[in-house]
Amino acid sequence: MKQSDIERRVLQLWTSTNVPMTLANVQAYTGATRVEVQKALDAMASAQVVELDSDDAGNLLYIVSGSARMPRGATTIGEVMKLEQLRGEVGMAKVGGGGSLARTGGVEGKSVVASGLLSFFLGPFGFLYAAPVVEAVVPIAVLMGLSALLPQALLSPIMAVALPICGIAGVVYAVRHNKNGRRTSLLPEKSQKLLR
Repeated sequence: MKQSDIERRVLQLWTSTNVPMTLANVQAYTGATRVEVQKALDAMASAQVVELDSDDAGNLLYIVSGSARMPRGATTIGEVMKLEQLRGEVGMAKVGGGGSLARTGGVEGKSVVASGLLSFFLGPFGFLYAAPVVEAVVPIAVLMGLSALLPQALLSPIMAVALPICGIAGVVYAVRHNKNGRRTSLLPEKSQKLLR
């Protein structure tokens, strides 16, 4: 595996999850050999892209300099792999049942379950699957702002309430998409005009 590919995957793992950045986790996530991963991480440390740290148990951890982590991202490689597998299936899946494309005017439908799960685990980032882009971008910006401003102790309870609401909204976005054959807003018309 190329070093640039490993570096890209390391940054992706850091910014989209809360998985501890150990050598073993990076190796499992990238699929590269231990030697390749160690070489890439050493190069990233030399370039001051990552810093070395350790946890209370003495395990060596890598921290990406100047980049925040996902507030409520996956915490294990298994969760990350399941989410990536789900995203892959969602990208390839078609709505089941006879005449489903005809019902949506020839437009491929969205999986209601996938939309709900993506929105529950990824918050407003999951809205990008079935919601109008503007209605996904605004809450993403709010989430990023809150993540930058609030300490983790305040952000965690907010996210504990917000993620289930996002999951429900994701389901509703997918249902509306399948019903209307396009991404459909959940907001009243006046609010839609303000976002445009």
